[in-house]
Amino acid sequence: MLDFNLGGTYYLALDGAEYRKVYALLREALETTNRAGIATFVMRNRQYLAALKAEKHVLALHVLHWADEVRDPHRELGGSLPDRSGSTAQELGTAVQLIEAMTIDWQPLDYKDTYQVQVRALIDAKQAHETVEKAVPAPRSTALADLMATLQTNVEHARGTSERRSRRSG
Repeated sequence: MLDFNLGGTYYLALDGAEYRKVYALLREALETTNRAGIATFVMRNRQYLAALKAEKHVLALHVLHWADEVRDPHRELGGSLPDRSGSTAQELGTAVQLIEAMTIDWQPLDYKDTYQVQVRALIDAKQAHETVEKAVPAPRSTALADLMATLQTNVEHARGTSERRSRRSG
C-alpha cells in the first residue's frame, strides 16, 4: 500500500549534457501518460521509496512512506469518527455551495510562514533584551446553535467576497 503523504519533494537535475535527451524523454513520457514511476534511492545511509513525476518541465521525486509506516486512521483515532454526518440534503447542499463560493485559484505566493516570522521576532526581541509578552490563549470553541443558519451566512459572505475579488481582478 502506498501513501502519498510526502516526506519531501526533490527536483532532479541533469548530471551532464549527455543526459539531456534521456531526461527530456522520460519527463515527456511520464507527462503524456499521466503516470508516475516508483523507485527507491539511498540518501544519508537510508533507503527511501519515491514517486518520480513530471511537473512543470522538470522531474520531481516525491518521497513516500513504506507500507509499514502507514497507520490506519480508524484504528489510530478509535471510534470517534462518524460514518456519515447525519446532515440533511439541504445542509449538505449549502456546505457544498460554501466550498464552491470560497474556491479560488491557488496562488502559493499569497501564503507566508507567519509562524517563522513570529519566532524570528521573538528571538530578535530576546537578543535585544526587550520584554516579551506571553501569548494570549486561544479562544474556547463554542457549540453551533443552528448549523444551517451558520452555513447560509457563510455562503452569502463568501459570495460577496468572491464578487469583490473578481471585480478587482477584472
